[in-house]
Amino acid sequence: MIKIKNLNKIFKISEKKFYALKDINLNIKKSELVTIYGKSGSGKSTLLSIIASIMKPTDGAVYIEGENIVSYNDYFASLYRQKTVGIITQDFYLFDLLNVRENIKTALIITDISTKEINNKVENIAKLCNIHHKLDMPINTLSGGEKQRCTIARALINNPKILLCDEPTANLDYENSLIFIEILIKLKKTDKTIIIATHDPLFKTLDIVNKKIFMNNAEIETHE
Repeated sequence: MIKIKNLNKIFKISEKKFYALKDINLNIKKSELVTIYGKSGSGKSTLLSIIASIMKPTDGAVYIEGENIVSYNDYFASLYRQKTVGIITQDFYLFDLLNVRENIKTALIITDISTKEINNKVENIAKLCNIHHKLDMPINTLSGGEKQRCTIARALINNPKILLCDEPTANLDYENSLIFIEILIKLKKTDKTIIIATHDPLFKTLDIVNKKIFMNNAEIETHE
């Protein structure tokens, strides 16, 4: 599903170079749930950004179902993100002037499906994410956990094959973190490939985790 070969990301600051990612090689199978651990600055978020085709590497390749997404121009990278990848971050990036239903719909703006189909998709995904009862509520009336569930629904509305989660429970309390994990368990049964960059020890004991990756100083230190 995902094959990463000899991936490097180098930044230059004041004529000095430093590695954000160094010689990353990784294989992730379809339907696997993978957790990536590492302190801040270890390269976790950079790796997810490259898999999402938001950021380009300095060199190396990222194959998604055999296609090297590193070679995509902006147009094809945008199509790839729309059709293949869902992204969940610790910062919700929701539109305060829109309600929950409208925020979820924003992921479908450039699609050519009918209004009826859009509404059906929103209803179904909102039920999966336990946010259906808040669909017509303004974003600024939601709790942190409800905002996260709205963000998850928006990430899933296009039925992506890959779900990338960057510190998804960082701004959630324990109870809402458990709700997020319950949603993950449901998603794991739908054959999605899920990658989670996290510090949260809750993920270390989950039976649904297929692979644990530990990063340090821009490199993969160990994996199990």
